Formats: sequence, structure tokens, C-alpha cells
Amino acid sequence: MRVLNHTQYRTADLAAFFRAGLKAQVGAEWKSYVIEVYPYGKRRISRARYNQPRIWMVLPEEWQGPDGLWQSAVRGWALPRKWKSLPRRANIVRLAWVFVHEVGHTLGLHHKDMQTIGGMEIPPWCLGLEIRSKEAPVRTSGDRATSRAAHVQAMVERWGRRLVVARRTLAKWRRKARYYERRAAAAPKENDACQR
Repeated sequence: MRVLNHTQYRTADLAAFFRAGLKAQVGAEWKSYVIEVYPYGKRRISRARYNQPRIWMVLPEEWQGPDGLWQSAVRGWALPRKWKSLPRRANIVRLAWVFVHEVGHTLGLHHKDMQTIGGMEIPPWCLGLEIRSKEAPVRTSGDRATSRAAHVQAMVERWGRRLVVARRTLAKWRRKARYYERRAAAAPKENDACQR
């Protein structure tokens, strides 16, 4: 199984979640799956290919409102700007429901053959699992200054190499220009050739 993670959540946690779900539903074939995970807003819907082990998932999230209650965003609605800075977490139950649905598609099931997501029970394999956020590295002003100094040094080296190449190329074209000037000066003029 391969997990391509485009979210702020840990890839190892997502892989453990999807592995548990695939083992419960598919069995020994779970290793052949490729699952690509996107945050809410990048892709609006999760989808899968019929009879092929490829799934694209949108990670449903919840935001903790000012009242302390966790709220889910409704698909297709734009999030209020004030929600962007609120604490958030992955909605594991909703993710499990959607994942079960999409795995059904990879097994060849169509919507008429499946339960609706609202009518499903909570899958037992997802209980106790968690999907944690990646820890953002703490950057100090010294780190920023060091990385900027390294960038400046790299630019000096790059433009120094370009300057050497430009000088060499200019010298080559000047040599060619001198060659053709000498050739033109040494060649007999057309009027002189006609008079002879």
C-alpha cells in the first residue's frame, strides 16, 4: 500500500488508518492499493476507480468553535476566514465511512449496491486510531538569517558561473566577427574583379 499525503497530518497515522480499513474489507489484497489524501478544499470529493486499487480521499476535518464545540464543514461550502486559525482535527468516523464507501467502488460495487453513509454503523476497525497533525518546526530568527545567507551565497555562485560562461561566449563571437572582418578585407572587391 502506498499513501501519498498532501495534508498537514502524519503520513504514518494515515497509513495505519487505511491499512486497518483495507485489511478489514479487502483482506490479503491490501498491499496493492494506492491512496492519495488531500485536505479539505483542494479536492471537493473523494473518489475511487471501479475494480482498480486506486483511491483519492479528501480528509474531513472538524474545527473547534469559540464555544468549545467541534463543528464539521459541509462539502462545497467555503470556510469562514475566522475558522482558518481555529484548532482542527481529522474527523475519523466520517473518514472511515467515506473510506468504506470508496473501497466498495474498488471492489466493483456501484451506489445502488451500497448503504448510504448516514445509515452505516461506525466501523469497528477505526476505533482507537488517531490521526495526528505534523509538528511544525519552530524557526528562530537565527535560522532565517542562516537560510537567507545560504541562499545569497548560492546566488553569488550561480551568477559567477553564468558570468564566466557569458565572457567565454562573448569571446567566441568576437573571434568569429574578427575572422569574417579579415576575410572580407582580404577578398578582392567585386568591382576590381569585373574590371580585370
